Amino acid sequence: MYLLKPIFLTTFLCILFKIIIAQGIHQGVEKVYGMDPDLYNGQIYDYFVQVNSRGNQFLSRPEFTEGSVRIKGVTYTDLLLNYDVFNQQLLLKGHNALYSNTIIALSQAWLEGFSLGPTSFEVVRFQDTSRRICQISGDSYIRILTYWTKEQKIDYYYTTPIYVFSLPEKQMYLQIGADIIRFKNNKSFISAFGKPLQVVISKYMHQHKVKVRKADTAKIQALIIFCNTLPR
Repeated sequence: MYLLKPIFLTTFLCILFKIIIAQGIHQGVEKVYGMDPDLYNGQIYDYFVQVNSRGNQFLSRPEFTEGSVRIKGVTYTDLLLNYDVFNQQLLLKGHNALYSNTIIALSQAWLEGFSLGPTSFEVVRFQDTSRRICQISGDSYIRILTYWTKEQKIDYYYTTPIYVFSLPEKQMYLQIGADIIRFKNNKSFISAFGKPLQVVISKYMHQHKVKVRKADTAKIQALIIFCNTLPR
């Protein structure tokens, strides 16, 4: 009986020690990544870019931009973000000054959308059930989705091969309700609508000199607003 007491005490102290250590680790993680496990759910970003590379893996620049993220219907603001289109990953830079270089590739399991400055993106489910990060133009029944990618090729022109990232390449889609239709030019964009609307939309695009593949953001937004005013 007396022998059991030291054994029980030793076991209790071991368990208590593990709890204290676990709490310390948990608090350390909170200091680095914040309190919300939904936001800071992902893995450390460790994509390695070859030293002799040209270009980058990002949609725009390597510098992080202030933006927001929407997860499970909750929007988190004032975040430092970047979009790796080559690997299709949304990156979050840690806020803690001590760990300011920590970059997390956010999980896409519950990711719904995000913004980089004034540009909005959503994770869109296509008819083939694939989920793709798309830039969004419009917020109504009719929208334009732009899916960005990059490629990396090897340039053998020099003595030492150089890895070269391509410029961003895009696939554009028209979303009308639940339907998503890919288009490549003005003709295929217009043909995605019913015949009664095709003449009206064609006239608008001609009058406003809209080339959907090359139009700037303002012209695309104006086009989508116009399309949403038309009868369904």
